[in-house]
Amino acid sequence: MKLQFLLPLEHTVTRERCCSFVDIPDRSTAEYELEKLKRRFKAELITAKIRKNRPGPSSTYTINYKVRETETVRLF
Repeated sequence: MKLQFLLPLEHTVTRERCCSFVDIPDRSTAEYELEKLKRRFKAELITAKIRKNRPGPSSTYTINYKVRETETVRLF
């Protein structure tokens, strides 16, 4: 009688997701939120940029960032 072993088969999927954090009222708050994103995502954060939406005193800021997400699915 022969013994057979089944090895678990897993599939790993890595995705890059683009996100925006919009309508931040001032530059200092935008820099603070950027630091929070860096702490939250750590190595998964690929890029992050602060952008001013329009010139003038009523302007707001947006943070555009890209995150790498990895998911492992066990097939059997």
